Amino acid sequence: MNKELTILTRHYPPNKNINGVLACEMAEFLLNEHNIKTNIVCIDTNSAGNKSKVNPIGNIIRIKPLMKGKNKFSRLISLIFDGYSIIKYAKKHFSNTLIICTTSPPLLPFWASKVLRNNSKWALWSLDLFPEGFAANSQLSKNSILYKYLFQQTYKTPPNYLIALGNKQADSINLKYKTEIPVFILPAGVLLNKDSIIKSKKPYWYDENKIILGYFGNIGIAHNKFFILAILKNITDSQKFILSCYGVFSDDVKKIAKKYKNVTIITGGIPEEELSFIDIHLVSLNSRWTHTAVPSKAVSAISSGRPILFCGSDESDNWQMFKDAGWFINDNENIEQSCIKFLENISKEQIYLKAKNTFSINKSLQEKVINTYNSIAEIIVN
Repeated sequence: MNKELTILTRHYPPNKNINGVLACEMAEFLLNEHNIKTNIVCIDTNSAGNKSKVNPIGNIIRIKPLMKGKNKFSRLISLIFDGYSIIKYAKKHFSNTLIICTTSPPLLPFWASKVLRNNSKWALWSLDLFPEGFAANSQLSKNSILYKYLFQQTYKTPPNYLIALGNKQADSINLKYKTEIPVFILPAGVLLNKDSIIKSKKPYWYDENKIILGYFGNIGIAHNKFFILAILKNITDSQKFILSCYGVFSDDVKKIAKKYKNVTIITGGIPEEELSFIDIHLVSLNSRWTHTAVPSKAVSAISSGRPILFCGSDESDNWQMFKDAGWFINDNENIEQSCIKFLENISKEQIYLKAKNTFSINKSLQEKVINTYNSIAEIIVN
């Protein structure tokens, strides 16, 4: 096997999509620390939000999408067959390398199960899972013939390795493959080499006299817009809410947010160094998406030394990993009442105690990332 790695993903920088950014971070580490070259096979497409500031690294092959268009049919057809195009190219040109298959386009693992089954080594990097995501989105019923076929074929051929976002997700995936696959835990959103972020310049929206809550990133089908609205509508005069979002529900949320005086809306996102100025970061994941996705915004918040307020299932890796540095709201209960109660009782002292716990957690997160990168390098070299 060549001293090379091949990563398959729909997005890659300069696209801002987190999947591509994560792949680029891995490629950078392996090149700098182990002199391992990375081939990136991706789709020549743009993602929501601004362009990433991350410089693309590696031998990048951008494949033209099968179809262009924003209507649901053309988008679905393209997403399905773009995955096949990526797999087919990788099989033809990079079959003698370790192939890491992400989960975007949505049916990329489905094609990997079919096409890479005779490949010497391949790994599944479990970001957002499909076809499970289709069921969570109510696009396909789990009882439908099509869903059962996609699920059965996706998990028919186990990869040699599994790169999971958390232990709970890894356990869930191993059950689907009905076999024990070697697992590497790679939390998404870890800010490496940033044990402490220097607060050299306070953002214009910062107010040290108020408790600042914030939500940054995607508000899509997997997230709970009602949780975000419940917080921003009920913050008190001693609190402030910072919002910077995109996604299918973002316009709905921003339209309502504009009505409230203690809410500041930021366009284009905020830089990583400003994450630490938020006292509490909001994170949500609808229960039906548990283990199908693990939002990276929770990891980024903890990496910046700030606690989270998580709304979802207590089985989620976001809560299991960070329960000592956050607060929990069950999305199967009355979300608005739970949010009101939280806002009425939260204090600077409580936030300080939770924030203290982020330092040991962040150290563990960084160790997991480095260990996984080094383990991948060892597989490639040996």
